[in-house]
Order: sequence, then C-alpha cells, then structure tokens
Amino acid sequence: MTASSKTLLSRLKGFSLKIRRRIFQRMELCIMDRDLSLPDPVAPQGRVSPAGESSQEDFDMPLVTHQEVDNMAAYFSPSKLKVLHRRIDDPTIEFRRAQGLMEDGSCFGFLMHATAPFHEELYNYTVDPGKFGVYQFDGWVSPHARGKLVSIRGMIFMANRRRQEGYQHIRVIVWPNDIRSLRLHKRFGF
Repeated sequence: MTASSKTLLSRLKGFSLKIRRRIFQRMELCIMDRDLSLPDPVAPQGRVSPAGESSQEDFDMPLVTHQEVDNMAAYFSPSKLKVLHRRIDDPTIEFRRAQGLMEDGSCFGFLMHATAPFHEELYNYTVDPGKFGVYQFDGWVSPHARGKLVSIRGMIFMANRRRQEGYQHIRVIVWPNDIRSLRLHKRFGF
C-alpha cells in the first residue's frame, strides 16, 4: 500500500466517522412542561434590568430584526447567524428580544416560541408542543446583561402573552449539563 492510498484511506475513515456521529449521535435532553395556570414567580427586587425598567409592567419584548441579528456577529458563529435569520422569517416562530439595545446595536437577550411542531435542524429532532401548547427554545442573554433579570422578565412576558392567547402550557428542552438554564426553569415550575 502506497503512502497516498494510506492517506486517502485515513481521510475516508475520518469522513465516515463524522457521518456516523451525525446520524447516530446520542443526545440526552430534559423535556420539561409548565402549566400556564400556575402563577409566575416574582422577579427579585433591588436589581435593575439593563434597559432600566423598574417593574415587570414596563418590560416589553419587540420582534427581532435582521439588522439586530447581524449586530450579534461577535457572539455567534456564521452558521448560527444564518439559522437566526431563517427563524426571523419563519411564520410559526415568534422571535423576540429584550427591550433596549446595547451600544453596539445588539440585543440584551432573546427568546423564541413555536406554536406548531418545530424541527431543530442542528440536532435533528422535532418537538410537538401538543394541543394548546407552545414550545419555548433558543433563549440567550448577552454576557453584559447576565444577572440583570433579562431571562426572568422575558419568560414572564412570554408566559403572560401566551396565557392571554389561550395557550395552556409551555414545553422546553434543556441540556442536562446547562445548570443555569435548569435552575431558571425549575424556578418557573417546569
């Protein structure tokens, strides 16, 4: 066997391993539901959100624009930015950001909801939120805004919005090693 054929064989083995990992990847995820009839937790007092709201009633979450996604290039890979752009245009996804923008034009954080079965192309699974349900996914808070109530206020905003629209529960999927996210969702009764 020549050196070039060994190199080719090695490359083919590496390629086949990548394909096998992608197809047969084992994932462990925590699927959690929350009944919207439960009361929302109260946001801790004494902390001010990055946009300066003093209460939950002042908190708003406008829809994310393509320009705001472009402004987040420092935080995400180009492939993730493409996914975010596609999600803005998807009519089954509500892609909202925390009120206010940082100096660089990027948002303090965002949260997405899907009201129909949603396929996560990155990990190749589909989540059905069920009848009268909504699937909450892909939340993010800027490192500059962490610890300033962005995720808590965003989840309360979206829960109130969905409750008013007649939805009865929210479903989330959390990685088991994402301690912050698990703690936040357990605080909300998931």
